[in-house]
Amino acid sequence: MRLDDRLKNRQENRRIKKDKKRKQMRNLLIGTVLVVSISVSIAYFSLSKNHNVNANTAKISSDINESKENAFSDIPIGYKKVNKTAFVFSSTEDNPKNLLTLNEGEYVEFLGSEKGWSKIKHKGQVGYVENSNLNSTKDNELKIIKGQLIVTKDYVIPNDFETTFDVETENAMLVMFEAMKREGLELGVSKKYISSDEETPKVEKQKYVLPLIEQNELRTGKAIEVNIPNGATRVDFSETKEGKWLAENAYKFGFILRYPANKQDITGFISNQYIYRYVGSEVAKEMHDSDLTIEEYFK
Repeated sequence: MRLDDRLKNRQENRRIKKDKKRKQMRNLLIGTVLVVSISVSIAYFSLSKNHNVNANTAKISSDINESKENAFSDIPIGYKKVNKTAFVFSSTEDNPKNLLTLNEGEYVEFLGSEKGWSKIKHKGQVGYVENSNLNSTKDNELKIIKGQLIVTKDYVIPNDFETTFDVETENAMLVMFEAMKREGLELGVSKKYISSDEETPKVEKQKYVLPLIEQNELRTGKAIEVNIPNGATRVDFSETKEGKWLAENAYKFGFILRYPANKQDITGFISNQYIYRYVGSEVAKEMHDSDLTIEEYFK
């Protein structure tokens, strides 16, 4: 082989080796880029997924909290005032039964709100009315604490609030009076409910006063003022057989003495041994056993 041919072969071999090395470097570079791209994609997908999961979790948590805040309840949360004539329905589903009609200015017990509907109780019936038909009351009016309507020096009944004697309270009273009769005792009722038209007697130069009409428990429909039929009016009721029996047993039937003599500093009102408030037997027992007034128990 001539010298020229050998030189050409060597040059060709060198060129082939260089091309081969360039191809290897290019393939390596492409592989590296692919690996990096795939890693970035995986990382982005993972972050995106975590973000969505967290967002969904937050949304579910938010929905749960909103549900807790607005969920329908079986216990009164407060009162609402009707702002126009409205219908109360048996449910929030399609084609519900019309239970009753609310008139503008009436007050209803409020038991929660969901999806534009309020659950209410009125005249012994529970139903649903659109939120737009109801207005909120003032913070210090018709205050509900632990499901109970609270009336104190600070929490009052508005003058236009009207109700009737509560059925549950009346039934408990009748059972209690029957228990007294079995022991040869008898009580009557002077008052079950008073309206805003009744005037509060004036008590001059006293540290403690009588409740004003807007502070009077007898406005709630859940209190009674008792008396002894044909009994003397100028007696210390707490020292009578009937008074002692009530002091020892009224809580068993869900009643508590509203204005006890030893709690005038707490209630802010003159002691009255004749007025009993119905709160239910469970609450009444707790209050009785701990010697608490409404002001102390329903803080």
